[in-house]
Amino acid sequence: MAKPKAKSLQQRLGFFDEDLKKPDHDSILKWLDKNIDSVLNNIYNFREWNKNHIKDLQSKALIIKSKEMERMTKLLKEKDTKLSSERRGLSVNQERLKKDLEEEMIKEIGAYKSSDSTKERIQSNETQIFELENEIPRIKEKIEWLKGFNGLKEKDLPERKKPKVSNLVWEYTITSQNFNPRTGYQSNKSVIGFIDMKVEFSYTQLCMLGLNENEELEEFLTWGQTEYDEDNSREILSRNLLIEVKTKIPSLGELFRQLNTYREYEKGDFLVVCPDDSEIETIKNQGFLFYKYEPLKVNK
Repeated sequence: MAKPKAKSLQQRLGFFDEDLKKPDHDSILKWLDKNIDSVLNNIYNFREWNKNHIKDLQSKALIIKSKEMERMTKLLKEKDTKLSSERRGLSVNQERLKKDLEEEMIKEIGAYKSSDSTKERIQSNETQIFELENEIPRIKEKIEWLKGFNGLKEKDLPERKKPKVSNLVWEYTITSQNFNPRTGYQSNKSVIGFIDMKVEFSYTQLCMLGLNENEELEEFLTWGQTEYDEDNSREILSRNLLIEVKTKIPSLGELFRQLNTYREYEKGDFLVVCPDDSEIETIKNQGFLFYKYEPLKVNK
């Protein structure tokens, strides 16, 4: 029997995936398609928040409390001083206005009215007093809250949202394409190989709510979760999972050759799904994820 004709780089390197022809291979892919949410939860543990991240945020919250207490106390003192100054200024300007008006009564018509500038100062005093009298109680409220704030508690953690699958493709084509930025030349795409399934999904990350962009307290500090990268709020937290299905693994060498070739051209996490988990440690040690296919055992 003649050897099958190579259609991809992976096949030209000598690897032909005979597993594709087996009915069990399709059965596993159908099961993955139907239960991908469960698989993602098991692989990445999206049902729970990362313990180390929780502790980091708890420590950060206490540091923020200390800094905010110092900042708010200083701010309150400044606002109280400003309010006293504006009240004194208002009183002085009110007395000055009376004198200005008395003087203007004896001046000829059309003379410059010195009371106009005094009225403007009074209006400025009144505006500042109004704003400060509204702002100071809010500062005092924050200080009282900070005094009673003993940190973020694990019992108050929000329930983590499920990951959202945005795209799921069977037999995803992995390609290469060279581009020269200097000349603008772009080569034709070359087929490297085919991975059984590519899953694109987004997820949430634990965060603290109540801070502004300078990490200063705007509201009361609470737990929250975000869909955006903390380092770049314009980017959704997302990942690619590339899944290779095997009904059995007769050769680890062939498996690693296949996946390492794909990894050179495609960014993401590579997952091996197989009913046989006897080689799980070796597979993980090579930097790949592993999931044991057990159709009757589905963890939501």
